[in-house]
Amino acid sequence: MLTELQSKKLTALFNRMDADASGTVTEADFRLIVDKLATSRKLNPKSLHYAYLRSIVLSIWEKLSLADGNGDGAVTQEEWLKYYETIINSATYENVLKLQVEVFWGVLDENDDGEISSQEYVDLVSAYGVEPSWAAENFERLDVNGDGHISQSELFRLMDEFFRSDRPEATGNSFWGSY
Repeated sequence: MLTELQSKKLTALFNRMDADASGTVTEADFRLIVDKLATSRKLNPKSLHYAYLRSIVLSIWEKLSLADGNGDGAVTQEEWLKYYETIINSATYENVLKLQVEVFWGVLDENDDGEISSQEYVDLVSAYGVEPSWAAENFERLDVNGDGHISQSELFRLMDEFFRSDRPEATGNSFWGSY
């Protein structure tokens, strides 16, 4: 069972993923996120970079669509929470999270330099509806070692805290915005 804090964080993320505010998460929401990210990165919709970004983001939808219990092409908040409860409590959670971090790494590390900059983080979470000024300030908190970037191992720890932590002070809780 999800804790109250996990439910709050996951519900806030659900609401951010629901880009068209329909009350469900669908492939169309992920396409809106792709468009927002592409715009912030000034990607031409006919470019290979745009196609790569779209394929990564839509692969996230493909995995999430498994939560669609009634097959209507839309994931409700209830289905979303049940899906994540199952993942978080599974014996394969760490392997699933590692794969998820690798997928998000492909989206985050825009310039392919092996680290996530403040601007790359701001671009990503802004596409999910987080206020850019808040995101820039939050990056400073997420960068716990103060080196100006987030490494892949740091991203894993932050994402793990987001999904599993029940400690309100855990840094990763705010990765996807305030809750």
